[in-house]
Amino acid sequence: MHLFLTIIALVLVLVLVAMTVTQILWQLIRMLAKQKLTMLIVTHEMNFAREVADRVLYGIDSHRAYRLQLCCEELIYSYFDHSYPQQDEVDIKIAITYAQTNDNIEIELIGGGLAYDILAESANDESMTNLGADIIRNTAKLSSYDYQQGKNIVKITL
Repeated sequence: MHLFLTIIALVLVLVLVAMTVTQILWQLIRMLAKQKLTMLIVTHEMNFAREVADRVLYGIDSHRAYRLQLCCEELIYSYFDHSYPQQDEVDIKIAITYAQTNDNIEIELIGGGLAYDILAESANDESMTNLGADIIRNTAKLSSYDYQQGKNIVKITL
């Protein structure tokens, strides 16, 4: 009986620790959301996602969510490096939309800085620079670039 009670107590402690870690993580995300920081979060906790998000994307499998994250990261890193060389402040906005009618995910990046067409770049085999451009081209169904009124505009359909 003593061993049984010890096991139950241990399980309860583990559950409380897990809940506490989750609650701490949720509080941290809530704090970051109040600061208007951009976050891309994949979760099954839909009520929490609705609470902290400006937009919630439903119904995509983990493979497509990974491709979405990969494209966004490559776009952001590339524009930091090429459009804003040696600058601390940047002006980049990313909109992600999902259309259930055709099951497409669309990413639109609008950013100031120097004109930079990531889609025109190709990877340099020796230095592995511009690898992001190849990743985006190989991942996207459709992609386009334009530079208007001092803004880079990239549209990608997954």
